[in-house]
Amino acid sequence: MPANSSTATGSLSVMGRTPTLPPAHTSTFSTLFRKVTGKQEKTHKVKTKEGFIPKYELEWDKLKNWLDERFPVADYGCTFTERFNVQGDMYVVSLPEDLSEEDKVAIAKLKSPRSTT
Repeated sequence: MPANSSTATGSLSVMGRTPTLPPAHTSTFSTLFRKVTGKQEKTHKVKTKEGFIPKYELEWDKLKNWLDERFPVADYGCTFTERFNVQGDMYVVSLPEDLSEEDKVAIAKLKSPRSTT
């Protein structure tokens, strides 16, 4: 019997080569994008650092909208999620750069004083 033929023991050999299976993994958007277009998807990997913003009288939705406008995803590649530092009553956000004094003033203007009635 030739060495290249299949036997009852389950040996798979085609023209002297053993076929291999491709690695088992799930396709992500990036791999599908690359297969369809032949181009690498541009990803923004910006180093971020934690910033602490006082939470008092500041609604998360207003702050998030301001952060999204100040640090657009297209330019910085980061998104903001609501996190708290309970001890300091602060929002914790991953910022691509330090807030300037103008930024801090703009955030302070977003605050809504609570009514005392």
